Amino acid sequence: MGAGDSYSSALIDAVLGSPSILADATEAELSRLGRYAATAAAVTVQRVGANPPTRADLSQCYRE
Repeated sequence: MGAGDSYSSALIDAVLGSPSILADATEAELSRLGRYAATAAAVTVQRVGANPPTRADLSQCYRE
């Protein structure tokens, strides 16, 4: 699992956690989703092997 997979997975997870966000998301909300997913990708590339972050890992790393 690489950075792209982690980015996509985090983005999907965030949207599934709040499906209504896509219906009327502001530019700021979409930007926040992108930063959250980018954080997941960044964590992934810092680790050895196919080891994507968990939600708990992301909650410690992600700053809004």
